[in-house]
Amino acid sequence: MLWLDSGKEKYYTDHPLYPRIDDKDFLSYHQRVSEILEGKNYTLIINRLEAQNFSLWNFGRDFLYELYKNVGFNKIGTVTNLFIGNCKTPFGIHQDFEKDSVFHIPVIGRKGMRFWPKNYIEDHPNLTKKEEYSNFIKDSILMEAEPGGFIYWPSELWHCSEKVDEFSVSLALALTCKKNILTSLLALIAKKSGNTTGVFPKDSLPFPKNPHKNMLTIPEEISLAQNIIQNATSEVSILKEWSKLVTGFNFTFPPEPLEALINPISEISEVSLTNIKFPIICIHIEVDIGIAANGHFYQINYSSEIHKIILQINSGKKISVTNLIQTYKNVQKNIIIDLLTWLNRVRAIEIL
Repeated sequence: MLWLDSGKEKYYTDHPLYPRIDDKDFLSYHQRVSEILEGKNYTLIINRLEAQNFSLWNFGRDFLYELYKNVGFNKIGTVTNLFIGNCKTPFGIHQDFEKDSVFHIPVIGRKGMRFWPKNYIEDHPNLTKKEEYSNFIKDSILMEAEPGGFIYWPSELWHCSEKVDEFSVSLALALTCKKNILTSLLALIAKKSGNTTGVFPKDSLPFPKNPHKNMLTIPEEISLAQNIIQNATSEVSILKEWSKLVTGFNFTFPPEPLEALINPISEISEVSLTNIKFPIICIHIEVDIGIAANGHFYQINYSSEIHKIILQINSGKKISVTNLIQTYKNVQKNIIIDLLTWLNRVRAIEIL
């Protein structure tokens, strides 16, 4: 999302001022944009960048590791937001829509955030979305940070960024914090239901012509919808989604798998677990075995030897693919190669 002139103009789709490959870095991008805008300020907000950037997701995972290890996952989901520009919050004093607790990390330049408690906003409702708040500064708290530090605020605080006269880039790790997780699970069910285009072709539901005399029956389309919901909420489906959430480290949009590998897995390859702190998870699903890694899921016919292969990978030691094939002879060679290829695509293992 691109905001110009303190939010007076905003663009949600492609725009000439969006970053280009030839910008190369943040400062070059800022120089190009500043020349075009001729002094007009701007803010570019890029959401969910971790879905396309493994390094960024990996940073967030490492950053949150000790927190999650000690207090558990927030309920439910984490996303990143990247802020680039030279103006303050373009939408005034606000509380994040998803009730997020936020770690705000400066990358370039100084970042300042101003805060008001929830009860203060309740007593001063006219402050909501307000961009001019000079009369209320005495009742606020200002926190500032530079690269190497960060600002944290819990979900109940209202806030806005402070105007600074310098270009800045900052990264926000937004942790959704809901006491009631039902709405999050309902969203998960909707996502799990997949594309239902064409599944419900009728424009209307049948009108019961004589409900007093005839037994009321459930329309076919409602029964179909019920079956979709039941499948999405089965214990197996929930277990799959939970294993993806755990290995995705509670990120809502973990990085997408690599489409192609520069160095494909072969019999002569040697591999190891990418990060010993984040093991691969196996779950037994009826006649199959499910494997979850870095927010993704892989399912194949059950074999106790597949489980042993994953345990061996999770040791963190260097592993010879040839040795795996020779040790686990009851598993076809192509199944082992395909499994290792998938683990490499989701970056759970690396080729040495």
